[in-house]
Amino acid sequence: MTAVPRVPNLPGPPPAPGPDTDWEARVARVLQGLPRRLQRPLAWLARQWVSRMLARTTAGLVRVQIFDRSMTLAAQAFTSIIPVLILLGALVGPGESNKMVERAGLPEVARSLFVTAIRDGGLGAFGVVGSLLVLVSSTGLARAMARAYAAVWEVRQAPSGPRASWRWFATVLTLAAYMVGTRLLGWLTHDLPLPDLSLVFLLFAADCAAAVVMPWLVLGNAVPPRLLAAGGVVFGLAMLFLRPAGRVFLPIALHSSADRYGTIGVAFTYIGWLYVVSFCLLLTAILGQVVAQDEGALGRLVRGERPPATDGR
Repeated sequence: MTAVPRVPNLPGPPPAPGPDTDWEARVARVLQGLPRRLQRPLAWLARQWVSRMLARTTAGLVRVQIFDRSMTLAAQAFTSIIPVLILLGALVGPGESNKMVERAGLPEVARSLFVTAIRDGGLGAFGVVGSLLVLVSSTGLARAMARAYAAVWEVRQAPSGPRASWRWFATVLTLAAYMVGTRLLGWLTHDLPLPDLSLVFLLFAADCAAAVVMPWLVLGNAVPPRLLAAGGVVFGLAMLFLRPAGRVFLPIALHSSADRYGTIGVAFTYIGWLYVVSFCLLLTAILGQVVAQDEGALGRLVRGERPPATDGR
């Protein structure tokens, strides 16, 4: 029986069993079925950093089922975070809520709906039992995120049960604080020197921190924060382009949907925007996982490993 050839001359020492060796085995099986004259150039191409990134990112997209999971996260975020924000607005009172909504710079349609929900409902509309139900039901988003990140990092089992409940609540509250905080940063940096540059820097830091804290919470320390940092940085960079696009597109889409379909159109528009953000979050998490587990120089830097020793040292 012919042995399956390895991709020759991979840099560094032979990697430990895991996703990298699985990738090598798949490449080797593909090369074995090709004509011999094509094996060497294709093996060289497979060793290149860009080729590895593309191949492993594509495999990650298929493994995570990114389109389905992005839609799940978007729907869960809409049905979990929005009620929590309304509940928090009812807790602080209509006056303070109105001030925060004005400072957040929400589109006019969203602002009016949020203010109306707090004014007509108020804390009395929730009650103690209703407030608890809102908080408990909101943890569905955290559980969906746990399943998504477990698929990204190939964690066999994410934390579950009563002991993990505090992680779910912390994740939901972190997301709510992130959504409110990033909207208020423009007001907070208004009086700082170079307000626009300060806002960009603080938003980038907030995006990076959120993309690291959320998987760290839902996975229960299964993945070290150092490895999560790569995906956090990529997410922060992606949001530098996605957020300005949303500021242009979202108000136009909200007004158009409200004129045509009313409140339900506004809801569908927000779910569509949340889908885009969720897709970006999972895509950057996959890219971060691929970079963190790569055997190249960047992967070693992320993991904090020393370069492999050479014979000429």
